[in-house]
Amino acid sequence: MLFDANAGYLLEDCYLHDEAFAKRLKLPKEQVKVVPKGQPADPFILNFADHAKAIVVSRDKFRDWREEFPYLSEPGRVLSGGYEMDRLNLKPQIDV
Repeated sequence: MLFDANAGYLLEDCYLHDEAFAKRLKLPKEQVKVVPKGQPADPFILNFADHAKAIVVSRDKFRDWREEFPYLSEPGRVLSGGYEMDRLNLKPQIDV
């Protein structure tokens, strides 16, 4: 799982590095990566997902990045969603 550096502030009101974030989520530290503090999140996340052939889960449509990262237009590569009634609800973004 890869998180924007801001995610720690949403949970703990401070930046959480990989290991601290993993501990907070009760996950093995090898499964969690946080964008380094001070780095722009979008290119870091999109590069990582491109090289890992990973699915991006975000509410962001990344319209400004589609030329640089054409995989964003592939069906199923970007999912949107959130928690509804304490359940994770993910769905493909259709407005690409």
